[in-house]
Amino acid sequence: MRLLILGHNYAPEALGIGPYTTGLAEHFKARGHDVTVLTSFPHYPTYGWQGRPGLYRRELRAGVVVRRLSAIWRVVFDT
Repeated sequence: MRLLILGHNYAPEALGIGPYTTGLAEHFKARGHDVTVLTSFPHYPTYGWQGRPGLYRRELRAGVVVRRLSAIWRVVFDT
């Protein structure tokens, strides 16, 4: 099954909903599902990116495809 999980936070966020969203995605991936997470960039200063993150980034974490959108895209879609 193909799953899309939408969430404000995802690993490496250690607080709030981040660990729950990460655990949920990795749980379904471990059971053979195709999982993609759409989330924002990490918020906390200790999780800063090298250079500017840009508007969009795709990464692979524990077999889960993570697509990150910059905060400006969240403003556009939340209104």
